[in-house]
Amino acid sequence: MGFGLTTLLGLSLLAMVIGRERIVRSGTAQPGDWVKRLVCLSAWISLFYAMRKLNLCSGPRYLAGYYPLLVMGLLLSPVHSGLVRRNWWRSWAFFAYGLAGLLLVISPARPLWPAGWFLQQYGSGLQSSRLGSRLLNAYTTKGSRANVFAPIVAALPADASVLGFYANDYPESSLWKPFGARRILHVKRSDSPDAIRQRGIKYLLLTTDRLQEPWPEWLQRMDARELKMVKLKIQGHLPPLAWHLVELKPHGLNQNHPNPELKHSYEP
Repeated sequence: MGFGLTTLLGLSLLAMVIGRERIVRSGTAQPGDWVKRLVCLSAWISLFYAMRKLNLCSGPRYLAGYYPLLVMGLLLSPVHSGLVRRNWWRSWAFFAYGLAGLLLVISPARPLWPAGWFLQQYGSGLQSSRLGSRLLNAYTTKGSRANVFAPIVAALPADASVLGFYANDYPESSLWKPFGARRILHVKRSDSPDAIRQRGIKYLLLTTDRLQEPWPEWLQRMDARELKMVKLKIQGHLPPLAWHLVELKPHGLNQNHPNPELKHSYEP
């Protein structure tokens, strides 16, 4: 949620607890509306259900839609209505908005300032410092992420209308371009060579960081030959990875008509 918003929510919760104790002591507490309380509780129940389904993986990204619903309970407190009218509260809220806007402007993935021109002019000087080197690395890597597999796409054979993709969570969207030119079928490490061929996959793109056997032995077991190897830097904190484009030698299977029962693909 960010530093600013988290701080505001923490202050709201603290003020509500302290203010509620004062209201109880003064004897002016009003009976609560159980319908409103159940509505607020339902948001938490749905959140826990979603977390159970996701196994708590990639939570901040997929659970962001629940954040406005989870704070409904704070808005029901009369203490909170007085808190948001204080000048220091409003000042901190504007600071949080400004901080979020600044992060949006300097985002390495989609900068809203002339980052490319700045790096061209001052990139050599930034490499002399550790912070500058990290800055240059982040903007360079994120800036080319949308077309990171362009060297692979340029090396694809003309008949590569189906491409097997064996990787973890690396971005495959640049392999779709030009859109509609090919299908990307995901391949698992446990898939046998025959099962891959039966899905109509003739060409396969993979990185060896997930293989549990030497690269020559994998090629021999798959009965494949390497067409091209390219080192690509996809994530700023990782060194360049070697990506291999291989061709699976046909074993008498009909490559133009894959078995639809074996296809579990992602088609853009």
